[in-house]
Amino acid sequence: MQDCDEITPSEFLKQVMYEQEGVVKAEALNISKQAAIKADNYSRLAKLNGEGAVSSQWYNLAWDLRKAK
Repeated sequence: MQDCDEITPSEFLKQVMYEQEGVVKAEALNISKQAAIKADNYSRLAKLNGEGAVSSQWYNLAWDLRKAK
């Protein structure tokens, strides 16, 4: 995966969805949970860099990925 400065939350979500394509549900949930951790880290990094709007987008994506069922 790329650094958070090089990728947007929507591109990240597309990558996650592509990774989940064609796998069993348990593996898709695992991919989603791992992606949520990475998105949360990107959110924190963006917040440290003073990018509040971008941080919020990453945080919301992390929340959505964490709650995926």
